[in-house]
Amino acid sequence: MSSSDRAPVWMCICICLAIGGLLTIILVPMSLERINFYEAGLKAQVSTGKVDKNEVWTAGNHLIGPDFSFKTFPISMQLFDQRIAVWTKSSATDAGSTISLDISFIYKLRTEDIGKLYAKVAHSFEPLVVATALDAIRNSATLFGVDDYIRDRSTIEKAMFQNVSVALKENIFCDVLDLQLRRIILSPDGERTKLASALQVQKNAQEQYVQKATVIEEETSLNVLKIHNEGLRLKNTAKAQASVIQETAAFEGKKTIETARSSGIKFMLSELGLTEDEHKASLDYITTLMNNKDALKPYVNFGSTGLLNKLVS
Repeated sequence: MSSSDRAPVWMCICICLAIGGLLTIILVPMSLERINFYEAGLKAQVSTGKVDKNEVWTAGNHLIGPDFSFKTFPISMQLFDQRIAVWTKSSATDAGSTISLDISFIYKLRTEDIGKLYAKVAHSFEPLVVATALDAIRNSATLFGVDDYIRDRSTIEKAMFQNVSVALKENIFCDVLDLQLRRIILSPDGERTKLASALQVQKNAQEQYVQKATVIEEETSLNVLKIHNEGLRLKNTAKAQASVIQETAAFEGKKTIETARSSGIKFMLSELGLTEDEHKASLDYITTLMNNKDALKPYVNFGSTGLLNKLVS
């Protein structure tokens, strides 16, 4: 084959290669689909609309062909945040009433169950999450009275978290990570009733405190009086005991002195050889005068002897 005959062949080959390169440049980008790091997806055929629910694709660039794309779902944390009107449980002390609750929770779609989720609701999972969560919250709210919402918030929060978690896990293929019962809003009548009740409780407590304080003051006054009287009793007892001790000591002192004096007189009588009663009496009188000479006041009765008259005449 001559060169002139080969020229058309080469031209055809070049055209085919050019067309192939152009198609490659066009089709390769069209065949690439990207899934972001916060998403997961299902492969769907564009021409037929058929979705493969058996395989879940995760983040990355995937060469799936020009006739395919991804139905993506968020796999990051999702937020539920609602204010809900609920009905409370009636009790012996409180009728059921309507209250409003500010509730939020965080949930996350389970990546491995995205195919099941798509088969159930396609892409419209958020309205179903909200409806299911609201039903679970309202059903949980009727288990508690108004007083429980005021006094035992943590118990109610745990119960709602448990019920919402079960409902969403079974129906929407997602997991609830956290639930917060933020604000509890009573009706105006309910607020007034609870406020009046709380004030009455405080007034009752105040009255009990005043009564208790009065009793304590009276008991304290009585104890003070008892202690004062006991002090006076101890003081008088001490004075009486001191007087007895003093008198006993004085008596014992006089007794000792008299005993010694008697022994001394006996000794003197024995030494002097005095045996007559008159002599004994005289010696006793003389010693008495000697022992009390500082207290004696000399006195001479001149009236009975007539000596005074003689001295005057």
